[in-house]
Amino acid sequence: MKTPFKAMTPKQIGFGFIAFYFLLNIFQATFTQLTSDEGYYWYLSTHLDWGYYDHPPMLGVLIYIGRHLFSGELGVRFVNVALMSVALVFLFRLLEKSGKLQSHLYLIILSLPLFNYISIVVFPDTPLVAFSMIYLYFYKKFIEKKDFVSALIMGIALSAMLYSKYHAVLMVFFVVLSNPALLRNKKFLVSLFITALLFLPHLYWQYAHDFVTVRYQLFGRSNAFDINFVTEYPSVQFLVLAPALVFVPFVYKTKDLFERALKFIVIGTIVFFGAATLKGYVQFHWTSIVLFPIIILGYTYFTTKKKKLFVWLSIPLLLFVFFLRAYLALKILPVNTFNHVDYFHGRDVWAHDIKTIAGDNPVVFEHQLREAPLYGFYAEEPSIAIYGNDDKKTQYQIWNVEDQFQGKDVVIIKDGGNKKCIKLATGMGKDVYYISCPHFSSYQNIRVNLKSAPMPIDSGYRVTVEIVNHRNKALLFEKNKFGDGPALVCNCSSVALKKDTTFAIRLMTPQDSVAPFSSRTIEAIIPFKGWVGNKSIAFGFDDFILQSSINSKKYSF
Repeated sequence: MKTPFKAMTPKQIGFGFIAFYFLLNIFQATFTQLTSDEGYYWYLSTHLDWGYYDHPPMLGVLIYIGRHLFSGELGVRFVNVALMSVALVFLFRLLEKSGKLQSHLYLIILSLPLFNYISIVVFPDTPLVAFSMIYLYFYKKFIEKKDFVSALIMGIALSAMLYSKYHAVLMVFFVVLSNPALLRNKKFLVSLFITALLFLPHLYWQYAHDFVTVRYQLFGRSNAFDINFVTEYPSVQFLVLAPALVFVPFVYKTKDLFERALKFIVIGTIVFFGAATLKGYVQFHWTSIVLFPIIILGYTYFTTKKKKLFVWLSIPLLLFVFFLRAYLALKILPVNTFNHVDYFHGRDVWAHDIKTIAGDNPVVFEHQLREAPLYGFYAEEPSIAIYGNDDKKTQYQIWNVEDQFQGKDVVIIKDGGNKKCIKLATGMGKDVYYISCPHFSSYQNIRVNLKSAPMPIDSGYRVTVEIVNHRNKALLFEKNKFGDGPALVCNCSSVALKKDTTFAIRLMTPQDSVAPFSSRTIEAIIPFKGWVGNKSIAFGFDDFILQSSINSKKYSF
């Protein structure tokens, strides 16, 4: 007598697995607190736009939809979980055409660390990977049929990938590299035209915002060379892409153009980000675009050979993945992650503790981009992250959220304590240092322009700068609760001395006030002494509570 399970066809078992995986991820999404990045992505979804400072807009749209369907963490993650399940449907349909689905496919999916992580934790990589599977499915059909419908859907899928993350260009680049004849195929070129046409609204947004995202992604993430970036990359990728799979594309002999494309995508992406470690840190999930190609190649490779090797390599990771899932959802062990703080649990308690001292007043987080939206999510109170003396800005600056807090009583959470701060030990183990600030005034987003070249004088250089007030309230430059008045500051970098310093060049007073929607020109003295060679200077403000800010572009000097 056959059991019900044995009576099921491989196709039915496959769809049963997808349903199981979907429900597993729904459980995980419901009971796992938001990570720091997810809090920021949730904040983006509160104001839909065609682009954001850090990323294209797809993730904001998906979270916006999800949080109107469900509350809490599930609302943030639901659509992403559903998208990954839809992607599995396309994967299974693709593999069914080459024969019956075999059980080691399920083991691949359940034991692949990066795949499981982005299936529950929201990254821009999640829709990128999901739409990439749709793109690959119809690329295979396009190779076989050369039909316009497949080309059309490829164009739509590629635009969805680009709206998710710019890394999508790597996939189409390596697909073309694996099959250069595509550039002579009119239908394929039409698919690229469709992608470009659908992507125009985002390109216009970038143009209107001075290509802020492109400049940040290409130049803002660059760092000085660090050998640790280079050595850490292969070890991390070996783990997150699974020891049982990561070597397969390098040894597998492809049988057709589709498999050739998969191989080019995996090897090309791994090599590309390996080279990127020479100019900055590569995060573990940046290679996520290889996930479905490596799953398909790994499944095909182990279907005919070395299944025992695959099982022995996969089972330890399977246990690790399920342990990680259980830990994130249920905190089965009292494990602290960094500096004796458990960043994966207790965010609701942390937010509640801060709210006890802030009440209904807004909270200003200094230089803590991911703390501010997490507080907003769990405390359901207004908050903002303010970046000071740093080239990196955030979506808060794009939207000028700082303006909304002017004149209000706020609590400032400092990035590190000082004698002005009060220490608060929160329930999640993370200490915060705060200052209660009545009648808040800040100048972090007030534009400063250099109006004339610095003129040499005995004490240094005289400069004329323009302060531009875009707000509907006057800039008053009043003293804070500690009796300190704000100062105009100059940030100076010297290549020759490898020196970067910020110093006050003029104390601001109420007499320097700037009316709403107007500007004021003032003079100040830069006391350059002992500085030689080329310099770059930029201007900002210091209110002696928040970190000093950079409010102008950098000027060569």
